[in-house]
This record gives sequence, C-alpha cells and structure tokens, in this order.
Amino acid sequence: MKKIEVVISERFYVRGEKIFQHFIYDKKYDKYLKNHMLDAYEQFETKIKQKSLEYYFLKRREDPGKVVLEYEFNGEDPKPSNTYFSLLSFIPDFYGCDFCQFKKDDVKPFVWCEIKQKTLSHKVKRCKFFRQKK
Repeated sequence: MKKIEVVISERFYVRGEKIFQHFIYDKKYDKYLKNHMLDAYEQFETKIKQKSLEYYFLKRREDPGKVVLEYEFNGEDPKPSNTYFSLLSFIPDFYGCDFCQFKKDDVKPFVWCEIKQKTLSHKVKRCKFFRQKK
C-alpha cells in the first residue's frame, strides 16, 4: 500500500452577488481524490460537505487540481477566511479482493463477494465493484 498526504487549500472569492469556494490541491492527486473506489475520495467529499457554506448553492465545477463550489448570497458581507487542511490516506497496490470491503472469507481457498453474490474460486486482481476497506 502507498501512503499519500494531500494538502488542500480552501480559498474564497467574492464576485458581485456570488461567492466561490475553491478547494485547491496538487494535480498529481486527481486520480485518487476523484476515484469513487478509494477511501481518499470519500474523505475528500466528506470534508467538502463539512466545509461548505450556508448560502444558496448554485453549482459545482471540477477542474484538474481543484473543486469549485459556487454560491449566491443576498447582500450580506461574507467574511470567510482562507484555510489549509490535509488528508491522509493509503492507496492499495491493486483494486482487487485483498483490499476490498465486500470480500468475505467463508471457506478457504474460496472467496465470497457480497456485491456479486457469488463464491469466487480465486481472488480477483481488478474488479469494477471494488471499494477500499476503511
């Protein structure tokens, strides 16, 4: 397993009646933070939900190296401050049974998969239903 630590900058920009909340990180972590199979994706999405502003949400835009949330506010002067936070996660070597949360070992050498609802005669190295164990 590979350990990654992503430092994310949270920035705010006010343009007219809109406020933009940017989550900026190094582009090399895009493949981990935007892959729904990995725990890093879930951590990042949870952090975005926790830090989202309490204004009227308009849209979300994902660019390489950043996620932008756009809000509309009504006349008040928003005073959000720019901050930094980091995410620590472990990335499995491959997306197969060894690191999957849906794998259940019933009878050796067979493997039971909860998603596929069947017994596999051997562990799979790459699976489209993979979800990383927490």
